[in-house]
Amino acid sequence: MKSSSNVEQPWPDAEPDLISRERVEVRIRIPDGEWYTAVAEAALLAQTDWTAHLIGTDIPAEPSLPKRPFYLRRTFNLDEARPARIYATALGVYELHINGRRVGDHVMAPGWQSYHHRLHYQTYEIEGLAPGENVIEAIIAEGWYSGRLSWETNNRNVWGQDIGLTMQLEIDGKPELVTDSSWEWRYGPILASELYDGETQDESIVPTNWRPVRVLPPPKATLIAPEAPPIRCMETVAPIDIITTPSGKTILDFGQNLVGWVRIKLLPVSPTANAAVTLSFAEVLEKGELGVRPLRNAKATDRIVLGETEIRDWEPKFTTHGFRYCQIAGPDAVLDSCQSNCVAVVVHSDLERIGDFTCSHGLINQLHRNVVWGLKGNFVGLPTDCPQRAERYVSSQEAPDL
Repeated sequence: MKSSSNVEQPWPDAEPDLISRERVEVRIRIPDGEWYTAVAEAALLAQTDWTAHLIGTDIPAEPSLPKRPFYLRRTFNLDEARPARIYATALGVYELHINGRRVGDHVMAPGWQSYHHRLHYQTYEIEGLAPGENVIEAIIAEGWYSGRLSWETNNRNVWGQDIGLTMQLEIDGKPELVTDSSWEWRYGPILASELYDGETQDESIVPTNWRPVRVLPPPKATLIAPEAPPIRCMETVAPIDIITTPSGKTILDFGQNLVGWVRIKLLPVSPTANAAVTLSFAEVLEKGELGVRPLRNAKATDRIVLGETEIRDWEPKFTTHGFRYCQIAGPDAVLDSCQSNCVAVVVHSDLERIGDFTCSHGLINQLHRNVVWGLKGNFVGLPTDCPQRAERYVSSQEAPDL
């Protein structure tokens, strides 16, 4: 097909429509230029392609309380190592692991959805599943689906109450493993993970026993492949200073506002019973102390109770904070090394930057940098405002078809 247009080219009329899972090769060139070749693969285009069920815990959720994240597990056997595809989504947010290794690099997947209308699923390419026994695990948290939204303290379950996972693993285009009643679940070290209040993890507790899952009613929304880029950890920022406040608190200054969380490179073993590290976040200082007043009722605090083993590269899984300053409290071994032991992880939708701006005026250049960083901080799944406080809110009534 020849055309004078270089964007938004329709699929050639002579070709039949793609079917689910179909892979095709696309070749393009400009006159007298080199051929450019790319491979495209169709997603799951029909709801009937899904045989997986939505699964969750067998313990009813308490409507007025935050939901504790839970772990799902399933073992399966293969005769030989095979490449595979995983299609997955959640009512809530999720993270997948196969044989102890993280699947993909998305965070807070599937992002904020219009759960009554459409629900994005993610596709992962899995290379070389091991012959013999394999273990797939998932962690599920409440996220935007049923977590607290808006400055109202008890405004929970805006979209629904029961959180869960839908996933199917396919080999050669056929489901090999799907979420169903054969899976198990249990609680782990994460006690709470909330968008506004932060994450609490206790490495000293013993996980609960595995229990049978409950098959939940299917999502009301249509499952579709996303058109927007996923949320990822995009870069890191080192602290530029360490501040001792008038009251004796220790605060890390990262030099600018950003959205994400703090990663601790090494957490020591617990020096005493119930020893913990607490990270509190804010954008400003007030009278030399952490300025939490603008947060409204958001706690914006991560807490890790230390256990009997060291933890490397600890970071929360299902929360984000808007901050420049991070107040850190804990054992002396953590405080003494916090400036070199901590780094801020910048999290936002993986938007492609296609332009830039610079001029001879330094303040105007800084204004432009501020705008860019403002966009980064407010594009976490979808455009919002005020990522630091209890206000990141779009209700189902206000935005029925986001």
